[in-house]
Formats: sequence, structure tokens, C-alpha cells
Amino acid sequence: MQDISPLTIRPSLFHLIFQLLFGGAFAVAACVIILQQGRLQLGANNATFGAILMTLGIFGLALTALFLVFQGIRKAKQPSLVFDHDGIRDNSNVFTLKSNFLPWSNIRGMAVIHSTLILKVQNPPRQRRNALMKQISREFDANYTIDINLISDAEHAALVQIANTLDRKTGIWRDLGEH
Repeated sequence: MQDISPLTIRPSLFHLIFQLLFGGAFAVAACVIILQQGRLQLGANNATFGAILMTLGIFGLALTALFLVFQGIRKAKQPSLVFDHDGIRDNSNVFTLKSNFLPWSNIRGMAVIHSTLILKVQNPPRQRRNALMKQISREFDANYTIDINLISDAEHAALVQIANTLDRKTGIWRDLGEH
């Protein structure tokens, strides 16, 4: 869309840290459970299996820590969302290694509802994992949601403006969202 002004939304440091800590807590808990099972196996005279489990647990903890540090540094440097003349680049999920690009030609509608950006997308990137989903997503549009609860009021207003501009062109969600 040539009639929008480009918008770049930087990640909220609080949101980034919260996602990393919350996701990391689950990975650490899984590794601690594996370590605990290893200790139990060592005490049950099954030393080889216990040692393997403990090694896996320690290795898992180390990998989790490295991944969280790597992703935290990487994601803090990159913008979360970029709206430009080519489309939308979504880099808002902390646990993805690459960003999703949605060209304007695939976006059928856009609405901002409270703290969520909802896009009506043909062939959305999160549903292209297997052949069946590829075929289904070619046939139907799907909703693609992005959490935008920690952005500034000015960025929120700019998103509403972009959504209204797209909605005037497509008319898909004429009365949905904030105006």
C-alpha cells in the first residue's frame, strides 16, 4: 500500500523480558525434572541410566540459558513490527528465529481491537507447515493476531490509521475495531 506512512514498532523491554522469563521457566522446569529423575535412578542402583539423564538435564539447562540470552539480545535490537509499502514484518514472538512477512497482497482486512491487531490473511505464515494446511489456507482466509498491548498511544493511533486506510480499500471489516 503506497498511501500509508511507514511505521516501525520497537519491542517493549518489559514484554521481552516477561516472555523470555515465562518461556524459560517451563524449559528450566523440564530440565530440573529430568535431573531429578537422573538422581533417583542413581539412588536406585541404575547408575548408567541415571548418569545419562543427569547429563541430558544439565545439557538442556545450558542450551536453555544460551537460547534465552541469544534471543534476548537479538530481539532487543530488532523492531517488533514494521509496516511499510511492501507489507508487514512481524517479529513480535520471542521464540521464533525468523520474522514473518505478510505482503499487502495477502492481507484482506485489518482491525485493532483493544490490545490486539487482527489481520485477515490469505495463506498466513503460521499455517504453512504441511501440505494439507497449505491447501486449506489457499482456499480460505485466516485470522492472524498480534499482541500489541505494550505499545505507546502514538503507535496505537498509527496502527488504527493504517487499519482504517486498508478497511476503506477492502471493506471487509467496515464496522469492526477502533475508528
